[in-house]
Amino acid sequence: MDTLIVIPARGGSKGIPLKNIYEINGKPLIQYTIDFAKALPFKKDILVSTDLKKIATIAIDLGVACPFLRPPQLSTDYIGDMQVLRHSLIEFEKFYNKTYEIVIMLQPTSPIRFEYQVISAINKISNNSFDSIVSVSQIPLNYHALKQFKLTGDKLTPFTAESKQVYARQQLEKSYIRNGVVYIFKPNFVLNSDSVFSDNTGYLVTDEKYVNIDSYADVDEFQKYLLDKEIDKI
Repeated sequence: MDTLIVIPARGGSKGIPLKNIYEINGKPLIQYTIDFAKALPFKKDILVSTDLKKIATIAIDLGVACPFLRPPQLSTDYIGDMQVLRHSLIEFEKFYNKTYEIVIMLQPTSPIRFEYQVISAINKISNNSFDSIVSVSQIPLNYHALKQFKLTGDKLTPFTAESKQVYARQQLEKSYIRNGVVYIFKPNFVLNSDSVFSDNTGYLVTDEKYVNIDSYADVDEFQKYLLDKEIDKI
């Protein structure tokens, strides 16, 4: 199927300045995702969506497309993924005069992913009528939503009314969190939704390690992962 991979990489970042091109082990962060996308064993077009010319130049030098910059109004802290994907899909189809059957989003801030995960998600959306597929990881029970609290003034308050009940570990239903490994969408859903979710969103549960890079501590975690990989090769 004609597939568009979008790698969103705006220039703004509070925790780590220019996070998407922050150098880790001699490579800009975005390169880990670009190299991964290029190596996927199926026909695809790869687009980097950015508002920053410096990121666009790096992307083009790494061999992927960045024929236009994202407008400033789609590059703020409060813009959702779907608005960015919609702009990317519309403009890229117009630029190359072609249409796509699947849109994949690979976030550069989640650089640990595996080929089979993307293939599994593609198969799942291809063989079913889902609007989207979102990769998730199970939350450890000690961090379960029903064990969480919020601070209300000087008081500790259960996060939800249901949390006031006492639950044994065996009573807790499994809960999951988005891990950023892969998102896959039908193009029509991208064009008509402002959320990555719908009542018809499927999932891909991944058990492997993942990291979401928002801080220098996350960078250290990713570097340790890379070092462990090199040690395993010895």
